[in-house]
Amino acid sequence: NESTNTSLEEVEKLYAMVFTRITKAKVLNYSFSFAQKFFNVGAYDRALHCLEECVRVRNRDSNSYNLMATIHLLQNNPQKAFDAYKRSIYIDPNQLGVILKTVELVFGDEWTMHIKDLEYADKLLTKAHNLVKKYDASNE
Repeated sequence: NESTNTSLEEVEKLYAMVFTRITKAKVLNYSFSFAQKFFNVGAYDRALHCLEECVRVRNRDSNSYNLMATIHLLQNNPQKAFDAYKRSIYIDPNQLGVILKTVELVFGDEWTMHIKDLEYADKLLTKAHNLVKKYDASNE
């Protein structure tokens, strides 16, 4: 967990120092790590920039899409959040929490007027139901 005392300036300095010295192979790990650091200090646009680098290097990173979605929600952009969650679920269809968050974007009172993909949300509800049944069966 990041200290809440870390400043944006400190994260920016560390980011500049690290990215001048790393190889492309390490970009993904460092980009996600810095995305989290920028997120923790409330620098959401900088965090999104790092996450975009993550998915540019490896576009099958569900964690990057999940953090993107969280940031888009904090920036009051439910459609972009929905799209990011949808991509994450495509990559890893067994994320029950992400599936439920995505369904909430469609049916929840706060976002209902923004997201209208009811057919996709209905498929997600079925997927969530099946995941819960599978989980219950494995715990018997």
